[in-house]
Amino acid sequence: MGVALGRATLGLEGIVESIRLSSRSQRLWLRWRSTLIEVQASIEHFPHLLKVRRGQRLRLLDVTLSGLRHQPEARMTSYSEAFILED
Repeated sequence: MGVALGRATLGLEGIVESIRLSSRSQRLWLRWRSTLIEVQASIEHFPHLLKVRRGQRLRLLDVTLSGLRHQPEARMTSYSEAFILED
């Protein structure tokens, strides 16, 4: 898991488990492998993420990871990209 987590900053893909909105940001929890990753994204920079729903697949590229190995957090930056994937 350590190697996969290290490479996750390049890109990761997971299923949206939960969504929480605030006035300026959105928090998503993605199921990636056997881990739940908390993702924080600015609504201003990623308005299309407002369309994402539970159960959808989300691909994130170039994110900043922090936190514990079993409970990582991903922060979207100005270099990050997010794609909502259709099945």
